[in-house]
Amino acid sequence: MTDEEFDNAQHELLEHEPDFILDDGFELIAKVHADHPDVAANVIGGGEQTTVGITRLEAMERDEVLQFPIYGATTRR
Repeated sequence: MTDEEFDNAQHELLEHEPDFILDDGFELIAKVHADHPDVAANVIGGGEQTTVGITRLEAMERDEVLQFPIYGATTRR
C-alpha cells in the first residue's frame, strides 16, 4: 500500500464514524482531530501503544485539544 493509499484508507475508515479508535503510531487519532472533528466529537475513547504515539498524545493533552479520552499503553523496562 502506498502512503497515499494508506492515507485514503484512514479517511475512509473515519467516514464510518467509529466510536472507539485503537491506534498504532497516533496517525489515526491525530487525523480524526485535524480532518474529521465532527467524528471526533462522537468518539467515546481510544488507545495508543507506541512510544512515539504516547509522546504525541501527551503533547495534545498538554495543549488541551483531545476530544476524547485515550488510554496510552507502553511497556517500560
